[in-house]
Amino acid sequence: MRNKVIIHLLLSAWGLLFFSFVNAQTTIPQSYFKLTTSNGLIVSVYNEKAGGIDYVYPHIFTNTDSSHYVNPFIGNIKLSSGEKPLRTGYVQNTHVILSEFKDFSVYYTASFKNHDKVFYIVVRGTKKKIENLKFDAEMGAGKQVSGIDHLENSLQDLPCIIAGNALSGSLIKQYKGDIYEKYFLYSFTDSLHKDGNIVKKAVKNIMSSPGSLIDTEIQYMRKLIDNCKFPSTLSGKERNILEQSVTMLKMSQVSDYEIFPYSHGQIMASLRPGLWHTAWVRDAAFAIQAMTRLGMYNEAKKGLEFMLKAPSNKYKHYIYKDGKDYGPGMDYQVSLTRYFGNGNEECDTNDEGPNIEYDDFGLFLIACLDYVNRSQDWAFYKKWNNIVTHKVADVIIHCMESNNLIKADSGPWEHHLALTKQYTFTSSVCARGLELFSDAQKKQELPFEKYKEAAGKIKQAILDHMLVDHKYLKGNADDMNITDHEYWDGGSFELFANGLITDTSLFKSHMEAYDQRLRIKGERPGYIRLESGDPYENQEWVFINLRIAYAYLKFGNTKAAKPLIDYITEQATVNHNTIPEMISNKSQMDKVATQKREIEVWCNCVRDNSDMYIGMVPMVGYGAGAYTLSLLSFYGIK
Repeated sequence: MRNKVIIHLLLSAWGLLFFSFVNAQTTIPQSYFKLTTSNGLIVSVYNEKAGGIDYVYPHIFTNTDSSHYVNPFIGNIKLSSGEKPLRTGYVQNTHVILSEFKDFSVYYTASFKNHDKVFYIVVRGTKKKIENLKFDAEMGAGKQVSGIDHLENSLQDLPCIIAGNALSGSLIKQYKGDIYEKYFLYSFTDSLHKDGNIVKKAVKNIMSSPGSLIDTEIQYMRKLIDNCKFPSTLSGKERNILEQSVTMLKMSQVSDYEIFPYSHGQIMASLRPGLWHTAWVRDAAFAIQAMTRLGMYNEAKKGLEFMLKAPSNKYKHYIYKDGKDYGPGMDYQVSLTRYFGNGNEECDTNDEGPNIEYDDFGLFLIACLDYVNRSQDWAFYKKWNNIVTHKVADVIIHCMESNNLIKADSGPWEHHLALTKQYTFTSSVCARGLELFSDAQKKQELPFEKYKEAAGKIKQAILDHMLVDHKYLKGNADDMNITDHEYWDGGSFELFANGLITDTSLFKSHMEAYDQRLRIKGERPGYIRLESGDPYENQEWVFINLRIAYAYLKFGNTKAAKPLIDYITEQATVNHNTIPEMISNKSQMDKVATQKREIEVWCNCVRDNSDMYIGMVPMVGYGAGAYTLSLLSFYGIK
């Protein structure tokens, strides 16, 4: 009896040591019940409500190319006994998931140390309690994964179907004293992965290695977290979210061991179950800036190098059905939207054409120069200078129209080519990117004058064509009526956040005008994307909240910035320290027509209650990245 009590206390101690529990004192209810683990190679999602793994995918990206979507190789892995855990969470804000049961603990992880495509489940407890435990799973090519009611890939209909041949294995080994670990391993073979012995090799590796794989994985991620630059005065909640954000950033970057060589370093906009598990340039730019501020220089550099190596230039010329050429008209390097898993450029083409997004050039320059200036990696700058100069910076200049704004594109909210405009967001990030590039060129005694001049011209053109009554900047040059759909655009805050516009009085009047249009009702500040009856546009956008907070901090207004950051902090604290795309708001949802609610199957954004996580979760650049940038700025790391 005494031994049982000691063992129970020992298991409980591990839970207290490793676990990040939900704060029961908060008034915000938990609304997100899934946890993601990834090693940049495979990705799995634990379902807290179901008490098991929803699925495991063989890659972290959506599709390898235009013809091949990524499907799970196994689904619904659960304890055969049907026993439910007492609680579940991330271990010390790492990628390792822990479910605590009465008599044992279950860990779920992908391995960074082994850098293999094997999913590990490790049960820890006394030998008597765990030796007969088993897991059930759905497997077999063509079999449907049950219980999935939202799209898994944005252009692939339900149901979610398993692909590949699942492999499994198990072993049991002593951990410490009377405590043992029972390992359950899952992997696969398919047309790209031929090693039918991968699980056998992994089992042999575990048996021959001292210690525990789980401890090794925790130590790996904790070393990365502990080497990051954190302000010493962070609150406990802020520290937890920042640490988990480091993990999210790391998990979202494709490993150097992925089979597609051009995929290495690309960063997903979201991890599963979030639908945006694709490498957008825009999202990656904010993720890379966050990595840089945290001191994750190796990861930031890999993210930049991915875009500098990846095959692009697919849309140099693109004649749409209106007869206009929407391509940049010269060779370019950075994708105009995003990338396939194999590294090739992808622009999300549909019946209204591709997305052509010239802001990607400016955002890349901003992220690149932020990395170079903070890391002082001028060797990197010199190595890639020819490509960055001629296939990024020069392309921006080439895309300037006669009015000195960047030519019409799909915009920050991706309307393809049916609604192209000269967007404030696009011109502002391109101007800021050229400013920073000009400064770096001058510092390195390289040609800089034309980039400085072009940046100044674009900035002045924004003031000439978007500034209204010297009070605020509208969302684009084309909309003239205050009731036009994109006249009031949440993307307009970026030109203050990125430092292009430093006029304090203009920022103040801009906020006053936009507060009347895009701020949600209620005492707490929060902002929508556009005035709209579309639930994907009119709910509270976390990224916009955080960029507004960042802008406030640029102008020294910590009092206005803190409530925006604090609300996200409180939300994340009860939702496993993850950051969503959006948060629901009932007053905004009441504006949504019944037929619009049908988009729930992909947008995950139709709720009748406020303060719930919606959209894609977990978000990376627009979530963990944006939160990191705002929080670090609040504490003086600007």
